[in-house]
Amino acid sequence: MTRRNSGGLGAAGAVVAALCLGIVILGWPYLLGGWLAGSFGAGAHLRALAAWSLELSYLVGLPLVVLLSRRRELGVGLVTRFVLPVVYAVFGAAILGVAAVLFTA
Repeated sequence: MTRRNSGGLGAAGAVVAALCLGIVILGWPYLLGGWLAGSFGAGAHLRALAAWSLELSYLVGLPLVVLLSRRRELGVGLVTRFVLPVVYAVFGAAILGVAAVLFTA
C-alpha cells in the first residue's frame, strides 16, 4: 500500500494565494495613488509621489489608528502627546502629496 501526498500542490497554492492577497491588502493605496495621478495626466515623478504619499500614510496610519483605539489602555496623555501629532503629520503629508499632483498636472 502506498501513501498519497495529498497536501503538496494544494498547500503551495494556498501559500501563493495568501501572499498575493497580502500584497494587495498592503499595496492598494500605492496602486490607487498611481492610478489617480495617471488619470489626471501626471508624469512619472508626480505619479510616484502621489502613490508613495498614499502608501506611506496607510502603512504608518494603520498602526496609529489601532493605538488610538486602545487609548484607554495606553493612557490618554501618551496618545495626545505622541500619537496624535504623528497622525496629523502623516495624513497632512499624504494630502500635500496628492494636492501637488492635482494642482501641477
